[in-house]
Amino acid sequence: MAVEQGAITLFMSLLGFQKPIVKHSITKLVTASNFVSPGMNTALHLAARIGDESVAEVLLNSNGSLLTEKNIKGNTPLHLAARFGHVDVVKFLIRRAENLDVENGGVYEVISMRNMNDNTPLHEAVRGGHRRVTSLLVNKVIDAIHSDLLDSRNNAGESPFSMAIDVNHFRDIVRTILDAEPSCLLHRGPNQQTPLHRAVLRDDLDTIAILLGTRRELISEKDGYGRTPLHCAAASGAPETVDRLLQEDPSIALLPDHYQATPAHLAAESDRKDSLIKILNACPHSVELLNEHSQNILHVAAQNGSVNVVNYILSLLEADDLINEPDKDGNTPLHLAVMNFHSRVVRDLGRTNEVDIGAINNDGKTALAIAQDYKRNMTTKKSLFKVFQLKEDNFENWRIQMKTLLDSKNLWEVIEKGYQVPEDECNLSQTQRDHIRDARKKDKQALSYIYQAIDENTFEKISRANTAKEAWEILEDSYKTVDKVRKIVFEFF
Repeated sequence: MAVEQGAITLFMSLLGFQKPIVKHSITKLVTASNFVSPGMNTALHLAARIGDESVAEVLLNSNGSLLTEKNIKGNTPLHLAARFGHVDVVKFLIRRAENLDVENGGVYEVISMRNMNDNTPLHEAVRGGHRRVTSLLVNKVIDAIHSDLLDSRNNAGESPFSMAIDVNHFRDIVRTILDAEPSCLLHRGPNQQTPLHRAVLRDDLDTIAILLGTRRELISEKDGYGRTPLHCAAASGAPETVDRLLQEDPSIALLPDHYQATPAHLAAESDRKDSLIKILNACPHSVELLNEHSQNILHVAAQNGSVNVVNYILSLLEADDLINEPDKDGNTPLHLAVMNFHSRVVRDLGRTNEVDIGAINNDGKTALAIAQDYKRNMTTKKSLFKVFQLKEDNFENWRIQMKTLLDSKNLWEVIEKGYQVPEDECNLSQTQRDHIRDARKKDKQALSYIYQAIDENTFEKISRANTAKEAWEILEDSYKTVDKVRKIVFEFF
């Protein structure tokens, strides 16, 4: 019983809940009980976790086999010391590993051990952003003549090298790893991304320079969707990175992905005007290229409501060649803007003298006819649902009935869950991009139903809302406050 109580005392003290117990008590405890926690942590695991080198020394002097013991998650004491950045404990554990005989694997066995996620201690140090520990382990791996560990993959397909690219202040470590193991540049991560893709997505110009200086061919290598690093830079809105890649090779602007979309198409889709300007300046021919739907960059910008890009394209000399071009379905950019409820784009396209409002698509419809059909449908629906008009004293009833209407049109989900475009659209498949476009369209439809159910004074309250969810929440907050005030006044008088 005394020994069990001592084990609990040690466990709690190492976690910082009590004052540390004296070393001779620790030695006696370990010798007597070979302490193991419910998570299979030995006393050395706990000492490594809190960074207590002196306790670690006492424990290993008593029982050297603790060095390679794993807990329930497969972590050794070195994993934990590396994960939490305890550089002195890491140094100590490595020194003890160097004293192991060759038959027991020596230092290589300890630094190469993997946990249940297939992470080595080096993986853990890099993930935690612990610069000194990472540098120490990298050098030990190199000294052990096992630089292959620098590119060893965990269960998620990540190597210490690919993870180091994601840490801003690890650029010199990236260079050190490359010098020791150049084959790291052949690494393909999630979605078949190269190290350059990852550096571009972080907009890390210094690491980009290091990678291109070592292997220039990376600039044209594609990921699982057929996208080059320039596609990613264009979609994520990183004009300086776009410029750096184009300086290396302007012709990469002509490379399509699996859906025949060029970097210019992705910049247009995401309304990245500055990036598009750099692409067209470096490679003017890319303005002519079409995606798999036979759409030019103005089609894509209009379809996605990219107002800034639309107006920039309209300022180009090439605009006359783009504005009335039909896509695979016969739709011009104006058709697509109307179909997707992008009123500002419709307005800006309509103001140009060159736009052909009489252009007919494959369904025999002009953009004006589509707009009139939409207006006619909305007018009919509005006359059928006059009960949904919002007034000062009927918000609760209006909310219930409006929810029922939107739910019947499969639009309530965009109110309830909202609609948000991910920042990194480069990593999305075409199916996912189509899903986002459909969600955007549903959001506009839901917003139009809300507009029809309110008067001009109420419209002023929600006119700045960017999404239907935002508009709905503004109305809820506004009218719930009114109801609360009305209730207080009623009860008072």
